[in-house]
Amino acid sequence: MELIQHYEVIDGQFNRQRKLYTFAYIVNIIFLGLSMINNYVQLETAMRIGLMIIGTAAIVVMYTTIKHPVNLLKNRWALALIIVALLYFLSFAVFKSLHGSPSYRLGMICGDAARIFVLTSSIYFLPQPPFGDKGKA
Repeated sequence: MELIQHYEVIDGQFNRQRKLYTFAYIVNIIFLGLSMINNYVQLETAMRIGLMIIGTAAIVVMYTTIKHPVNLLKNRWALALIIVALLYFLSFAVFKSLHGSPSYRLGMICGDAARIFVLTSSIYFLPQPPFGDKGKA
């Protein structure tokens, strides 16, 4: 009886982690979409800051709840997607930091570096959807 209870507890923990990963995955997709829209239509500063905080939290949740991360050396599609996303986000950062004072440009470069890291990290999870194989999340 104790063994059955133990497995029920483990199964409950697994289901909670799976639900948390699913929620974070959906938040991550919304974060990516809004971040890409921000490249073309300037969102308000408070909304951009909120997006970065929420996106970073979603990434941390996904990193901590995933059981089998994608091996980028074996999954060429995921690696190509990350490289394309990195170049895409980098291109916007380079063009934004071309004007202004040197201290302004330095601030823009540092902020954009953090933004590029968060956005590229969120791309890493796209080939790892929570739907389908129960052993993934």
